[in-house]
Amino acid sequence: MTTDQYQDSLHPLASLYKQFTMYDAHESAKKALDLLEKQQNQELVIGFAGHFSAGKSTMINTLLKEELLPSSPIPTSANLVKIKKGEGYARVYFSEDDPIEYPEPYNIDRIQQFCKDGDAIKELELTKKDTHLVENVTILDTPGIDSSNDADRIMTESALHIVDVLFYVMDYNHVQSEVNLAFLSEMQKKDKPLYIIVNQIDKHDESELPFSSFKQSVYDALNNWSIETKGIYFTTLTDPELQHNQFQQMKSTLEQLIDQKNFIIKETITNSSKTLITDYITQLKEDNKDVQEDLEKKLASFQKDEGEPSSQQQMIETKAIPENAEDDLRQRVDHSLRNATLMPYEVREKARSFIESQQSNFKVGFFFTKSKTEEARKERLDSFYEAISEQAKAKLEWPVRKALVETAKSYHVFDETTLQKFENFTITFAPDLLKDTIQKGAGSGGDYVLQYSEDVSREIKRLVKDEALKSWGEASHFLESEKEDKLEQLKAKQESENQYLSYKQKLESLHKDLTERKESLINIRSGDLDIDGALDDATSTLFAREQRVRRNAELDVKVPQSNDKPQPRNEKNLKPQKKKEVTIEEAIERLDETHSALEPLQGFGSLQQDLLEKKSRLQSRHYTIALFGAFSAGKSSFANALLGEAVLPVSPNPTTATINKILPASDEYPHGSVRVKVKQSEDLKADLAYATDHYSENFENIDQLVEWIKEDNTRISTITPDQKRWSFLQAVTNGYSYIRKHLGGTLEVGLEEFKEFVSNEERSCFIEWMELYYDCALTREGITLVDTPGADSVNARHTETSFEYIKEADAILFVTYYNHAFSGADRDFLLQLGRVKDAFSMDKMFFVVNASDLAKTKEELDLVTNYVEDQLLQYGIRSPRLFPVSSKMALEERAGKSEITSVTGTSGIMEFEQSFHSFIQQELVQLLIHAAFHDLERAKNTIEHYIHSASLDQKQKEKKKIEYQTEKNEIVSRIESSDKARYEQAIENKVTKQTYYVQERLSLAFSDLFKQSFNPAVIKGNGKEAKEALQKSFNHLKEMIEHELLQELRAVTIRIETFTNETAKEWKQDLEEKCSREVAPISLPYYEDKKILTPEIQPHLSISIKDKAIEQALGLFKNTKAFFEHNEKEKMKEALLEGLLPQVESVIKANDDLLIRYYLAEWNKVTEEYQDKSKRSVEEYYNGLLGSLEERVDLDALKNTKQQIEHSIR
Repeated sequence: MTTDQYQDSLHPLASLYKQFTMYDAHESAKKALDLLEKQQNQELVIGFAGHFSAGKSTMINTLLKEELLPSSPIPTSANLVKIKKGEGYARVYFSEDDPIEYPEPYNIDRIQQFCKDGDAIKELELTKKDTHLVENVTILDTPGIDSSNDADRIMTESALHIVDVLFYVMDYNHVQSEVNLAFLSEMQKKDKPLYIIVNQIDKHDESELPFSSFKQSVYDALNNWSIETKGIYFTTLTDPELQHNQFQQMKSTLEQLIDQKNFIIKETITNSSKTLITDYITQLKEDNKDVQEDLEKKLASFQKDEGEPSSQQQMIETKAIPENAEDDLRQRVDHSLRNATLMPYEVREKARSFIESQQSNFKVGFFFTKSKTEEARKERLDSFYEAISEQAKAKLEWPVRKALVETAKSYHVFDETTLQKFENFTITFAPDLLKDTIQKGAGSGGDYVLQYSEDVSREIKRLVKDEALKSWGEASHFLESEKEDKLEQLKAKQESENQYLSYKQKLESLHKDLTERKESLINIRSGDLDIDGALDDATSTLFAREQRVRRNAELDVKVPQSNDKPQPRNEKNLKPQKKKEVTIEEAIERLDETHSALEPLQGFGSLQQDLLEKKSRLQSRHYTIALFGAFSAGKSSFANALLGEAVLPVSPNPTTATINKILPASDEYPHGSVRVKVKQSEDLKADLAYATDHYSENFENIDQLVEWIKEDNTRISTITPDQKRWSFLQAVTNGYSYIRKHLGGTLEVGLEEFKEFVSNEERSCFIEWMELYYDCALTREGITLVDTPGADSVNARHTETSFEYIKEADAILFVTYYNHAFSGADRDFLLQLGRVKDAFSMDKMFFVVNASDLAKTKEELDLVTNYVEDQLLQYGIRSPRLFPVSSKMALEERAGKSEITSVTGTSGIMEFEQSFHSFIQQELVQLLIHAAFHDLERAKNTIEHYIHSASLDQKQKEKKKIEYQTEKNEIVSRIESSDKARYEQAIENKVTKQTYYVQERLSLAFSDLFKQSFNPAVIKGNGKEAKEALQKSFNHLKEMIEHELLQELRAVTIRIETFTNETAKEWKQDLEEKCSREVAPISLPYYEDKKILTPEIQPHLSISIKDKAIEQALGLFKNTKAFFEHNEKEKMKEALLEGLLPQVESVIKANDDLLIRYYLAEWNKVTEEYQDKSKRSVEEYYNGLLGSLEERVDLDALKNTKQQIEHSIR
């Protein structure tokens, strides 16, 4: 490349940087600047990414032939690490501060600590003078991927834009992980040359699967995702001579890439600059998405109303409505009146006759008497009036009614009262109108009769019209009111319309700006557009960036040190208190002393009974310790370490779903006795239904299923592809004939048979629980150790069993394995622990990292325990009691073996036991002792009151008798009539608040649940195959939602039980204080927390794939590529959430009602019991007081008793 060509290649990148800066796209500008620097230095960057624990860092260390990067059993690299040949320095780029550069020689241990600090440090650059790398070649290490979130972080935060070639390292067991495949697919879109390294193939077992088949499965998985690679290498770093190890071929490929670096760099610059523009425009669209959608939505609503007149025009029309309505009515009435003929011939004749009668010369009869004339005139008037009235009614009244009603309706006057009035419209006029209309002197000729008829018609019509308009007044008032309301609406609409142009202009501006920016960036990249001074500005910025580096600093930056780990709770919070604790034996002795001292006295019956109960509980104290953890965590070996002998068999295979209890030996069941409870037939059927996805329900009984499988053993794989369930079905098939006759029974066996039932799955799969009575130091303390099924048990009922042990156990021990991350089942269980942890009155949880002897160094051990502690924090478990233990070494210690290989010098069991026994003795026992001492204090106070009463003179005693009787009656009455409404409301509010948050958390968790159900491992192919897979995925999603609901609501029950007891204590305290304040000082009995049975939660969703909403959601699927790569699964996720949410709300509401009813009933039960107890106590107390007023009371004896009790309380 000539100098001119070199300069020409820099200008587009510099102009891109300048343009992005002008757009305030600082991240894009930085990447453009990185590309410019890459072009200037002609630097080849070889990136390594991959799943955590796949051996990525070890792979780089091996290639470099030195231990530069940290590698450990947990995720290590937390930031980007660049390694290259150079001046010899370590440069640290901080998230919030300027970078620091340390010259060689630097402390490699400290550098490795930097690699693990992903929060404070975002990037680390190491240059070494003496390295196997060639000039201008950089190795880039990225943080390990464990989830889609990690993958997103690498894609957004890493320097992938400058990476020329990407090597993706997979663990042998995680090749087909969706996280892996989705990440590779995304990298392919960015035109990154991809090489895949399938590492740790030393895990392969040829007897299980031919290696050629395994390789083909890798190719098939990549092909299904349309991922094209430059090469795939199968490697191991632990066995260089392994037959299929391609490490050397991979290394040769690296050397070839380095030889072609100039060409590769050019391709990277071309593709990365293109991707940079595409990503920026995509992000800009995303940033504008909400605004754009909002504008489009508003504009769309306007476009729908385009046919309507403007709001201004509508306002003019609206203002005119009342007037227009009245004009309309006038026109309708006028039309009706105009067309109405009131004077047909017959009526005109009556009019003529009437006119004649009104003439002055009108005479009637031969003798022309005046009375007859007047009578004739009246008859003719009446006849005419009646005829014209009938005509008016028929020709005017009905049409006007119609005009009124139709006009009202046409203007949307639908008020029934008004319309009824219009329907009842009538015409009335006085007969005088007929007289007054006659013109004097007009005569009675034919012409005048016609004129008169016209005049009368006109006058009547005028009256009708006036009356109609008067009646319209009510409608007019209604329309005026409607007009004002509509004008207000139109004003708001007018304001909205005024925004229309603004919205439209903004939307057009968005589109225009996007188009212009895209065109500008494309033209810059192609070299068609050059920004003046861009190269100088970019060069200056690079120089300034370099100048910000603080050089020649001492390597003294403070980063989190693994040995700065916070002290576990047992060391921080459980130090022995300064005040000397009372031992159990001392407490029992003092209870005995007090009980004996009260024996001869009256009024202490209930209190003495309470003292005996406390003594009994202290004497027969019993603690249940529940042991939890995944199958491979080493629970059994840890249990053996606690017991001091290898009691439980330890097997590399799951010891299936059996609950093993190790109890203290007794007379009935001496040391070594074992009781084995075989599952009921119905329970076994339920387990089989779960293991076969209900396929077993096609058979009438278990015998038929077993025989069907025995006929062709391969049938198991057609029922379930799941290996764990397959193993369970195989065990049932093989062991059924032996156990069939014992179903539902309880067997008594010896210790050797016990081990067979535990370790042989063909036996253990039929067992519900086993009880081993064993005499050792642990059980002699009254401790029962319960080894629960693994968190990933095949038995569906064990989530309920686990929950009951979480709730009822006195202590919980959770065991995890040293170099295993938490499994999905572990996470589910730990989430449940996190949900309920704060609901317990004390922290009763202990966490053990087993197999700590695998740690190579103390630092590595601290690293693992810190990691576990951080993981627990994510599940809501803060400040855990956490102990690294080697159960294997613990048993060796018990046996007196001195070969300790642990980096700590001990197995760690002593530290655990010290904290554990401290918890038992100082926390659990002291709770019992505290309750006992409350009763002792109550006895002392009561005695003091008796002494005071007995010391009064006779007059005072007589007065006190009345007072005591009154006080007793009043306090008893108050206890009986205590108002509990406020407390009940508090419980109801607590339940509703808790269930509200269940729905909120489930909505937040839905995305993760969806990903677990709808993933490439399950949904494959298209057409019928994909449809069936989608249905299975939905059913799985539904089951997980129901499981989450069940777990969440069970956690609510623990919180409500605790709250119910707390509320009862508050009610007791308020009652006691109120009685003491308003009646007389009183000490009510100690309230002890009541155990409340867990109600049966109903988490089932009554929805299926046949529901329309679910069918439509699943119908969004087109093909696997579009679903996963084009992210169409997000549309389905949202549609499913919308379809499922009403069902979830309904289930939560039903359980909310259930829990309210249940716990209010329990509340009433415990408070009523306490009321009865309190009444008896008060009556005894006052009877004692009244007795102390008698002459026969021995005051010295009372004082002596007081001294004895005070001595017991000391």
